[in-house]
Amino acid sequence: MAINTLFSFLPAPIIFGMIIDRTCVLWGRTCSKQGNCWLYDGQSLRTSMNYTSAALVIVGTCFDVGTWWYSKNFKIFDEKEHKSSDAGQQDASDAEAAEPFTINGVERTELTVLMKEQDERE
Repeated sequence: MAINTLFSFLPAPIIFGMIIDRTCVLWGRTCSKQGNCWLYDGQSLRTSMNYTSAALVIVGTCFDVGTWWYSKNFKIFDEKEHKSSDAGQQDASDAEAAEPFTINGVERTELTVLMKEQDERE
């Protein structure tokens, strides 16, 4: 998170502040020091801000495309591929051959029995 803040949130005001200051036409003076800007070149400010924003969007898009490109083969879930003749549907034998699992200490066969009993009650 600190790196994200360092490289994304902190430079933006500095970069855009430099652009705004660069387009100043008339600077005020206070005690022989440079003060606030009194007049900006509107055309220059508009083009500088738009081109900078467009460049940053293009750079961000390149990073997004790079992330997509390099993560397209990344598998989040370890899924086993099932071969079947019915367009991807499992056969009953495949379902029975699956490894048993438990939910809160209750095995699959017990869950099936409980579900059937509940259906019969309804």
